[in-house]
Amino acid sequence: MSYSFAGAFAFLAMLSTAAPSFGQQTPDTLSMEQVMVKLSEAEKFRSEYNFPAAVDVCTEIEDAVIPEEAEHLFSESMLLSSNGENMMDFCSTPKVVAKQRFHLKDFFLHYPLKDRSWRNTPNVLDTLGGDFAHVIYFPEGIKEAIYSAYDGQTRNLYRTTWQDSVWTAPELLSEGVTSSEDEIYPILSPDGRRLYFASKGLFGMGGFDLYVSVKDTRTGEWGVPENMGFPYSSPYNDYLYCVSDDMRYAYFASDRECPGSDSVYVYVVEYETSPIRKHISSAKDLAKLSRLDLPEVNTSSGSDKRVDTYLSYYSNIADLKEKIRVSSESMDRMRTSLSGASASQKNTLLADIQKMEQDIPVLQDSLNKETRRLQDYEMDLLSEGIVIDPIKELKKKSASEGNGFSFPNLRTGQDLAIKVLEPEPVFDYSFQVLPEGRFALDNTLPSGLVYQIQLFSQQTKADPAKLGGLSPVFTREDQPGKVVHTAGLFRTYKDVLANLPKARQSFKSAFIVAFLDGKPVTVAKARELEKTIQETYLIRIIPNDGANLSAAARAAVSVVCDKELVRESVAGKVSFTLSGFGSKEEADATARLLKSSGLSNVSVESTGLSMP
Repeated sequence: MSYSFAGAFAFLAMLSTAAPSFGQQTPDTLSMEQVMVKLSEAEKFRSEYNFPAAVDVCTEIEDAVIPEEAEHLFSESMLLSSNGENMMDFCSTPKVVAKQRFHLKDFFLHYPLKDRSWRNTPNVLDTLGGDFAHVIYFPEGIKEAIYSAYDGQTRNLYRTTWQDSVWTAPELLSEGVTSSEDEIYPILSPDGRRLYFASKGLFGMGGFDLYVSVKDTRTGEWGVPENMGFPYSSPYNDYLYCVSDDMRYAYFASDRECPGSDSVYVYVVEYETSPIRKHISSAKDLAKLSRLDLPEVNTSSGSDKRVDTYLSYYSNIADLKEKIRVSSESMDRMRTSLSGASASQKNTLLADIQKMEQDIPVLQDSLNKETRRLQDYEMDLLSEGIVIDPIKELKKKSASEGNGFSFPNLRTGQDLAIKVLEPEPVFDYSFQVLPEGRFALDNTLPSGLVYQIQLFSQQTKADPAKLGGLSPVFTREDQPGKVVHTAGLFRTYKDVLANLPKARQSFKSAFIVAFLDGKPVTVAKARELEKTIQETYLIRIIPNDGANLSAAARAAVSVVCDKELVRESVAGKVSFTLSGFGSKEEADATARLLKSSGLSNVSVESTGLSMP
């Protein structure tokens, strides 16, 4: 999260000079080291699913005076601990079918999805790349693609739809599924009505949690996401929930049982349309539920243990062979794509090819070592008169531990070569002098009182090069054969008068004109009206992640201002506004408070004139 409460509280504290009353207890003052010890303790409790204990640890320092740089860490720890404690009321107990560990790089290839449908995300959809940018689920014939893309700071969910011969410009999926942190691995349910994805920034308990959003069939909009709760979400990283086409199984991945960060377990459970939720109060029971242990089977004999060891070596070899095959095929496709790629795309492809050229020998070396280890083990078994058929034993093992279930082994598809429309540019209507003038995209004047600078009139619309660099320039047909050219949109006579000299640099006879609700009025009448109406202002906040404000930022706004925070989205660009300031001084003072509380990209704008 990018914001903290510290600035806002410090600023408000300076406004009050009252001394503390006698007998008032002074809060404890903790050093950074003391705070970090407590937060580490809370994190340990969360990792053990003991959320009530984690909340208790955070509560111990809640009223203490702590260093400003620790306030964000404390707030986040308390939030994750409280969320986890609340989620203990909504636990489901699905029947576990199978679980198996795979490499994080390609675990998604073992899901029951269409073969050759996981592909490298094309640059037109995710130019900047970053973590989790390497694949998109894009089956043949789809009409809408929902995917995760990097905006320079976080990963958000976008969609693009097929229109005749081209894909639409990517747009953010919706406000509800957009947070201040990453959203990744979106997958639709078989009926297309539910969207499953992983997020770090929504209501969760740590790492990536799993969420489901339901589509409103009437409006086509995606609803507010719901955390899928235990055992699907956990204090660890949980990814890629999906439902098999026959609605029999649900799959998801997590690193909750993995020793490092380069692998995940893929869990398979029986799919429940409406799972029964219940409260689990014991941290031990919650941890056991979240391990998703397979049903107990008969204890293995000594011979069975040797079979398990043999099959472990065999599976490792098969996995390494598959990784080498997939990497080689992907590298061949990249080399084929070089001929038609742009200069920047070639650089990216060459970098990827170089990395794969380095990775494949490492994989091959691991394969050789695993093969020698298996051969040595086979010799030991043969010396005892034991011969193992790996195919037969794998089928037997699958039948006994997974009810006949086996993980698929998909292949990646060819790289996508798709044409995507460019997003419509957002036109800046502020008065400017540019190297070349620009016409307004929309000649409609806003309601209320507006001043403009009239430049000239002629029989036809002028060439942009003849506008003297002014922007925006509006045109209207005053009478047949007479096109009037005016510049700017100003709400006060003072503002238009201040900008008139800029226009007269190129158009010496330029003069001021006025309009009321789009109809011409004399400047004298406009100035009289201006005395009877009031100019109002708003504060605009542009989120650092380009999509949403963090919970801390929203809290900071509520501390310094009682006005409603409104989200606006224009051509995919998101901002938040606070309206209704009666004077610029009031708006400026509030903006300074917001900036002191840690928010950036805060500006004050006029909303025009209105009746008092």
